[in-house]
Amino acid sequence: MYEALEARGIVVDRQVADRAAASAALATIDARASVVEPVSGLSEQTNAPALHAERWGQGIGYLKTASLSGAIASNLVQQVVDWESEAHLGIVLDLRGTGGRSLEAVDRVAGLVVDAGRPLYTIVDHAGDVLEPHFSQGSSRCRMPLVVLTDNDTHDAGEILTATLRAQRGVMLVGQATRGDVMVRRPVRISDGFVVRVAWGKVRLAGGGDYAGDGVLPDVPVEVREIMPPVDVSSANGVNGHPLTEKALQDRALVKRVGGDLVLRRATDILLGLKALGAFETETVAEGDAVLPEDK
Repeated sequence: MYEALEARGIVVDRQVADRAAASAALATIDARASVVEPVSGLSEQTNAPALHAERWGQGIGYLKTASLSGAIASNLVQQVVDWESEAHLGIVLDLRGTGGRSLEAVDRVAGLVVDAGRPLYTIVDHAGDVLEPHFSQGSSRCRMPLVVLTDNDTHDAGEILTATLRAQRGVMLVGQATRGDVMVRRPVRISDGFVVRVAWGKVRLAGGGDYAGDGVLPDVPVEVREIMPPVDVSSANGVNGHPLTEKALQDRALVKRVGGDLVLRRATDILLGLKALGAFETETVAEGDAVLPEDK
């Protein structure tokens, strides 16, 4: 075909054409399959944004990552351990827009709330046969309340992690439903030198649940339809004209940090409410004790 076109003076970029043909063929098998460069396709991303961690006033820690990897999972777990050794905090884990390819990272982070060795999920083929079981790789249990933020772009490893966390005691999901894609994709090198990332199996949760299509549903849905106006925190005095107390200053700093982010504001309100009820000082639940989302 290429020769026939070129004989008529039509210049064809064969590499581009081959990639387009491969993408079209893959789409008939897996709508989210993709053609990628060999280097990026066969190795874990090393240029992904690092874990972002902040410690706020009022005993709240904030963690955010755009992509789950083995290194980020290790840093995340260590940060939680460090915070817990300093003081009892509540943690916001922001998985909005989070993806990633590392199932090892999922198993490691889920180990913060699931006892080591317990089943998390299984990768099965299209016939339902088991390809790969996955178990908690945790070495430290988190005794702090954990609020996980999700949205419609929480996908791949981020979505699997969300699904494994949802049914655990001490974890609450806030935001929007995740993408709803249960397929696990892995790279395959094809004969012309391209690497394709295509569905290899699908996720079956240990509890038997399924998030295909609808996504992982949050415990506290928050519809984000508009941006909230910023809160004025410029004054150092209260409404009565007196200087603000240290606690009031911390409250204002927290309000300023959260800003117009409705989901983050809801999450911090939940953690402050738990703190007021003394939930930050609760002990770890008994081993093997889980809770259904409707019982939270």
